[in-house]
Amino acid sequence: MSAMILAEGLIPPFHLQRFLRDPWVNGAWENTMWILLLSVLIGLCCGLVGNFLLLRRMALTGDAISHSVLPGLVLGYVIFDSLDPWVMIGGAAVAGVGAVMLIELLHQKSRLKTDAATGVAFTTFFALGVLLIRRFANQVHLDVDCVLFGRLEFTVFDTMDTPFGPMPVSVVKLLWITLGCLLLLALFYKELLITSFDAGLAKALGLPSRVIHLGLMTVTSVIVVASLESVGAVLVVGMIIVPPATARLMAERLPRLLILTAVLVVIGSLLGTHLATWLNTPLAASIMAASGAVFFLVWMITWLKKFR
Repeated sequence: MSAMILAEGLIPPFHLQRFLRDPWVNGAWENTMWILLLSVLIGLCCGLVGNFLLLRRMALTGDAISHSVLPGLVLGYVIFDSLDPWVMIGGAAVAGVGAVMLIELLHQKSRLKTDAATGVAFTTFFALGVLLIRRFANQVHLDVDCVLFGRLEFTVFDTMDTPFGPMPVSVVKLLWITLGCLLLLALFYKELLITSFDAGLAKALGLPSRVIHLGLMTVTSVIVVASLESVGAVLVVGMIIVPPATARLMAERLPRLLILTAVLVVIGSLLGTHLATWLNTPLAASIMAASGAVFFLVWMITWLKKFR
């Protein structure tokens, strides 16, 4: 069967030298460098926030936000008649926080469990976003395929002048957002740690748990919409969940989890970039597939250790 697949050309022959070399030769190295940097920045933002979502048992909330930002994107364009990134981010943040508030309202004021409330909220918001795109924004850059699957290969060609020379707009945008994410993490690390691990202790200490929760959801919404154009709503969920989940197989303390997440993001981005070159497949999907493969490899190693 495998020989037949190779013979039919469905899977290109694997050559280690070409697999490692091709992304960095024939004038491709500069684009590869920017793509790799952009994917690492997206992975860092998503992974760092994803650790706190997993600790709060809110992995599905990340999925909900990634789909719920769609109507906010379209309404931002309709109201301001602009595709300015900050207009898009503002609209998406409002929609994401609105979805989170709707989930909590449905959970508290009805018989629905959190998972059911999450499913109702994000499917409703996402469907509304698709309808709004078809009605108001079908002829502009906002299209369903871009929202779902991203276009990581092409974002690096849209450049802007900076003091350091021409740089892709997406890289500059994600660089600022990553720095902002790291700054907020440093400033509110203790509050996030306590509210994530022990809500009762946070309440006893007088910490504004609800404000911190909404702040985390807002930051997640901003990161999701900033990553949406490059990797799409489907794969941004994986970047929020998979690297932190892999890190949790190897460590328990939060500082180690954050460091391991960053390392795993770099590994997944590098492997995925080379995988896409070999198989001629979409970059975002290849990076996510590589990250998933790393997860299962780590899981197998930890599982086999139990039998020693």
